[in-house]
Amino acid sequence: METRKSFIVVSLSQKPELLAVEASIAHSSRKLNNAQKLQEQVSKEVERQATKVRGYQGDLQSVQKAANEALGEWQTHVRAPFFLTQ
Repeated sequence: METRKSFIVVSLSQKPELLAVEASIAHSSRKLNNAQKLQEQVSKEVERQATKVRGYQGDLQSVQKAANEALGEWQTHVRAPFFLTQ
């Protein structure tokens, strides 16, 4: 994105109303530029957070799979006959 700086050139022949309009346009242009920069920053942050969420979802799936495997092994051992030897 191109950054433009606005300057108001004051001429003695310009009417005060025109100066107010030009000042308002310059102000609005700066606000628009700032809003666009903020939108870009927010979009980048949203993408960073979405990437983190996808990573956490993958981690969660791995943990759930390991927990299910451990539960299955535990249930197998609990159901297995228990023999005492002397």
